[in-house]
Amino acid sequence: MAIVDADTFIAGNSFNFSRARARGADVVFAYQAFAGLRYRLGERMGLSVEYRYLATEAPEWDLENVGGARATLSFGRIETHAFSLAFDYRF
Repeated sequence: MAIVDADTFIAGNSFNFSRARARGADVVFAYQAFAGLRYRLGERMGLSVEYRYLATEAPEWDLENVGGARATLSFGRIETHAFSLAFDYRF
């Protein structure tokens, strides 16, 4: 689930600002894949490496703020590639 919670400040005259709040939620398909290896360095130590891929489809929100104005906010497809290296020690 993708959630947006935004505060917008609208400039008026003579340094007067009004605040408008917009909220919305969208459910999009997301998936991930990961793989990793761990090498045992000794009885209590290890070294590991991991790759993780995460992707989502494009979320889109149809927002209505407190003042009644409507707007659409959207993002394109989102992808993340992450690599991690870890050293572990067991007590």
